[in-house]
Amino acid sequence: MVETTQDDLRRLLRRLDPDPAVAWDMYLTLWQKLVMFFEHNNCHPASDHADEALSRIARRTDMDAIQNIGAFAWGVARKMKLEILGEQVNVVPFDDSIERKLLRGNAEEKIVEGIDKRRKVECIVRCLRELPAEERVTFVSFELADPETRVADRSKLAARRGMSVGTLRVSVFRTKSKLTRNVRKCLRTKG
Repeated sequence: MVETTQDDLRRLLRRLDPDPAVAWDMYLTLWQKLVMFFEHNNCHPASDHADEALSRIARRTDMDAIQNIGAFAWGVARKMKLEILGEQVNVVPFDDSIERKLLRGNAEEKIVEGIDKRRKVECIVRCLRELPAEERVTFVSFELADPETRVADRSKLAARRGMSVGTLRVSVFRTKSKLTRNVRKCLRTKG
């Protein structure tokens, strides 16, 4: 790799702005934006990549032809991202330890559990949709009440339904029992 010289850096700074203080501020701002770009794209160490991007620009012999250094820097950074991510993919070899970890962690059981969980959620949603609208809203509001305001929320819900909190609890319990039976039925048919 070709090293960036002091002259290359001075040339880049002059290209950013004739005033050295303003040029240095612009350089730092551009460098910070490039660091954020590389961090956002999981290209680590981001500061090293930002340095390299600016070095590549500084080494260009045709820098005077570049109309917008900032936009050009983004193009260099995007190209570098592809290089970096390509290198990262190639660096990580697949080895037998991955298979051993999967076997030790009972990967098959975890996959089956994931499928079962998705099936249960699908059945719960389907069975909830089959409930009458008012019953569904009451049940969901009761069960998903915020723990910090649960007592007040349930009291308001009971008042809106024109019943006591005790009667509301019995009603929700009945809905829950019906829902549980329907979900079990659904799981048997899907399983």
